[in-house]
Amino acid sequence: MFSAKPMLTKHLAAHGDNRCLLLTDGMANVGCTEPDQLAAYGADLRASGVTTTTFGMGEQFDDEPLSPVVAAAAVPGEASAVGGQLLTLELSGG
Repeated sequence: MFSAKPMLTKHLAAHGDNRCLLLTDGMANVGCTEPDQLAAYGADLRASGVTTTTFGMGEQFDDEPLSPVVAAAAVPGEASAVGGQLLTLELSGG
């Protein structure tokens, strides 16, 4: 996630949606694992013009470590679609 910022900000669309899509199991266990540092990174991306949408996957998905990132990526007073989003992906059985 942290290595994506230079690439994302290098290719910002002036009149478009600049979005970072994060697919994860929600386990912050490699690299930065502190919720406040993750939140600061989400806020930094937002300040750079990039919104973050997080897709949680897996049976043991834990949204708690990612909630601060999504909250920090949101724009105060605006709908969540403008800021960060946290979505859970589920596989259908069969």
